Amino acid sequence: MKAAAVVVRLCADFTLFTDNTPFANQFVLAGYAFTKAPAGPAWFVNASGSSLGLQFPAAGGVARLPAPTPRVDLVVGTFAGPVTLQAHNAAGAVVATVTAPGTNSYAPFKLLGSGIVDVRFSGGGDEGVISRICTDYRLCEEPPGH
Repeated sequence: MKAAAVVVRLCADFTLFTDNTPFANQFVLAGYAFTKAPAGPAWFVNASGSSLGLQFPAAGGVARLPAPTPRVDLVVGTFAGPVTLQAHNAAGAVVATVTAPGTNSYAPFKLLGSGIVDVRFSGGGDEGVISRICTDYRLCEEPPGH
């Protein structure tokens, strides 16, 4: 009988940081490699609305995932306009796009697509916020007879 695969959820969770925690233009958190677009203000954790998150400039940035996946879950805050989320595969093709409407609040979003390797985010009038980004990975299956 084949055992179920072990699935692990990896999250870069910015709610774990205090308000105004600065971040470099490039950094790694929980296996996610973040790169800020060259334009706009620096990245920092901001207490906006009811939570905390990584505030990014309108020019946005990229979160490179720990490994390819068909699904990315995010919690995004939009406090000065809509935010665009685009998932790309290894060839650079867009495999999913979601626009988070400017609601002055946080909301969950899901990107579904084959072989997602990064998520690019932009917009939000310099007040877009990524609170959390998560992916699930199937690590292994037990060999038969175990």
